[in-house]
Amino acid sequence: MLHVTGLETFELLPADAVVSFVVTEASIISANLAYIACIALVSPLFTSIASMLATPVTDVIDAFLYDTAFPPLKIAGTVGVVAGFLCMQVPESALPRCPWQKKPPPA
Repeated sequence: MLHVTGLETFELLPADAVVSFVVTEASIISANLAYIACIALVSPLFTSIASMLATPVTDVIDAFLYDTAFPPLKIAGTVGVVAGFLCMQVPESALPRCPWQKKPPPA
């Protein structure tokens, strides 16, 4: 519409820009497919908590590569995310039972 009215001219993108767009979109699609597969194979809760580990991993990489210093609140949040993920790894049978919970039926 803008080209027809003369307000803006239409130009095709250069080939290198098209290649970079295709690579970017392929990366996004493959990441989304991996995320969906993880949700289907494991569980939505585990997948969402595991995806939050991207921030602590990136922080550790930044600290080593770029000598980045982080404020205490960010460090505390990172420890909380990692602790939450590790707590999810503890099997339910290893946890103590609360007094008001019923005992599971014998196997």
